[in-house]
Amino acid sequence: MSHGNVRVLAFKPFVRRRVSGMTNKRYLRPDRECFKEVLPPTANSDDCDFVLTVHNEFVKKILLATGIFYPDVGGPAIHARHIADEIVKHGGRVRVITYGGAFPVGTVLLPYPVTRIPLSLWAPLRWALYALAALKDSLWAEVIYAFDLSAAGVPAACAATLTGKKFFIRIGGDPLWERVVEHGKRFLSLDEYYAHGYYLTDRPFLFRLIRWVLSRTDYVITYAQMLADLYTKYFNVPPEHIHIIPNPFPAVPSGTKTLTDAPLTLYAGRFVKYKNLPFVLRVFRRIHTAHPASRLMLVGSGPEFTSVKEYATTLALGDALQILPAVPHEQLREFQARASLALAPALTEFSPNFALEALATGTPILISRGNGLTVQLPEECLFDPSKEDELYERWNALLDPVVYAKVVQEVIASIPHYTWTEVEAAHAVLLGL
Repeated sequence: MSHGNVRVLAFKPFVRRRVSGMTNKRYLRPDRECFKEVLPPTANSDDCDFVLTVHNEFVKKILLATGIFYPDVGGPAIHARHIADEIVKHGGRVRVITYGGAFPVGTVLLPYPVTRIPLSLWAPLRWALYALAALKDSLWAEVIYAFDLSAAGVPAACAATLTGKKFFIRIGGDPLWERVVEHGKRFLSLDEYYAHGYYLTDRPFLFRLIRWVLSRTDYVITYAQMLADLYTKYFNVPPEHIHIIPNPFPAVPSGTKTLTDAPLTLYAGRFVKYKNLPFVLRVFRRIHTAHPASRLMLVGSGPEFTSVKEYATTLALGDALQILPAVPHEQLREFQARASLALAPALTEFSPNFALEALATGTPILISRGNGLTVQLPEECLFDPSKEDELYERWNALLDPVVYAKVVQEVIASIPHYTWTEVEAAHAVLLGL
């Protein structure tokens, strides 16, 4: 080897590597993957006579396992991308595993690899391929971070158990309750469901599986105290393992809304049983009688879409009611700008992005009590999702211009200045970036 050709390649970090046959020991060696970032595609790091190392901090390698990811929309997809970008910004390396097809034409190219398991595959094969991909990438990663308890959480937990890697999981809801009420087996709130002990009898295998996944975690991340309390009480997660990172608000309202002559109330979300939409339609029929200029728009998709539309035809609301399939986010934001009120009527509301976006525009929202929002809304905005009279009273009051103006001011004052910057910074600390 000639030492006449000395080249400094980059700030070349060292990383921890496991040595075959050396139990519970680690040693340091340069990470050859760093060469790929600084050499031209045709170059070979072995051509270098010498590499000068000038930076010896560890590079964090983090695997994100999620059910949906960009360009899909939804809480897990949005959070996973923000956290992936934050890891890269801090000099870490990230890989993502998700379900879905190839990136559509026109989507942004990402600076990290994304493995996508096609949803068109037979379900057992799809799950098996996801588990194999998780296991493979877990050998590379130092930390595995899952974004749900089932489709991504189970294979991620298995991979973390087999490889001994740190395992984090972010919880955005409760799949056990959601599946039971979504299929119509029960029709009651989350608190009532667990208070009656139905979680032990409805889907005992799923309950034990979720409890096992949570038993493998180093940290559980959630956005609301109600979920932290649930998983501590019923799933035996130690309180010290739970970190609450609130969901961000997209923006702070830049102006004050006023009630229009034909006020529009907007719902956007899934059409499933626990969203309580027939209940909303019955109440709106009474609202429309008292306020003939009022309008209601329901936007979304789901297994109950057709049945909700059929039920609506029996109420003879005419042009006062619009029921639309899911629309692009840009169009939904136009609807939000026109709306005087937003509506989140589920038996239990966690922290829907639609609600956060509505509040960020200064739009009052009628939402079920016992929700997971981190905002102290005025009493005029809260109702019991089992009592039609209570929703009618709240809705009717908010269509009074004086009450509406008062509530708008209170809503704006209640919104915390908590943005994606704060969410990303909290994750950077938690992940040790």
